[in-house]
Amino acid sequence: MMKIIDDWETSREEMDWYSFQQEYRDYIDLLGEVARHVFHLRILKEMK
Repeated sequence: MMKIIDDWETSREEMDWYSFQQEYRDYIDLLGEVARHVFHLRILKEMK
């Protein structure tokens, strides 16, 4: 997958977006959870 991204401008291959999404879905979900927890921590800090 990284080869496709690295050669994005010169590659003529069609991107398989479904495979890309499946491969990185867990990382995106984890990033969303971390962002939500950071937001909650910020609110708690402001309440002190």
